Amino acid sequence: MRYFFIGIITFLLDLWLSSILIESFGVHLLLSVGFSFFIAISLNFFLSRRWVFHGSERNIFHTYIYFIQIAVIGVFITISLMWILVTFTPFHYILSRVLIAGIVGVVSYLGNLRLNFRVADKELG
Repeated sequence: MRYFFIGIITFLLDLWLSSILIESFGVHLLLSVGFSFFIAISLNFFLSRRWVFHGSERNIFHTYIYFIQIAVIGVFITISLMWILVTFTPFHYILSRVLIAGIVGVVSYLGNLRLNFRVADKELG
């Protein structure tokens, strides 16, 4: 439940930041989504490390490197699906981003739980 809460908070930051970049500064959609995703995912890492995966066996530097590698997969999925949905469907970019966030959130959580934080056999508090 904590990961979900942190995910909602950081996703709202992601959505807000990408909207500001697009609407106020005219930054290209895919560039703004990629940039805001990495800002939000970095905040997600530090919050998750502290409150979700606090039993990690890796030190913080190595954990962050693995976290970013999983995030790269997430940003690739995000940008690819954003391009598909915005180009080939009538969905607005915000609706597209919300739909994609659910998919990427599950993939990221499972990847970090099983591969990165190495707490899969421990009780998560």
